[in-house]
Amino acid sequence: MSLKSTLESSDKIKYELYLKGLTEDTVRKISTEQKEPQRMLQHRLKSLEIFRNHSLPTRGPNLSELNLNDIVYYAKPHQDQE
Repeated sequence: MSLKSTLESSDKIKYELYLKGLTEDTVRKISTEQKEPQRMLQHRLKSLEIFRNHSLPTRGPNLSELNLNDIVYYAKPHQDQE
C-alpha cells in the first residue's frame, strides 16, 4: 500500500478514548489517561494558556481555514485492538 493511499484511507479502529479540540478538559483527560504527575498537568495547562494567548503565525502557509477544534489530539484504541 502506498503512503498516499494509507493517508487517505478511512480509519476503521474503534476507540476507547477520542479527544477532539484543544481545551482545558482535553488536556486534563490526556494527563489523567497517561497517569502523569500533577507537575506535568500544571505544565501542560500553562502551555495551553500561552498557546491561547498567541495568534496563528502570518508567515508561511495560509492557516486562516485551519480549525484547531476539528483536530483529534488524543485517540486510544480499544484494548482488544492494540
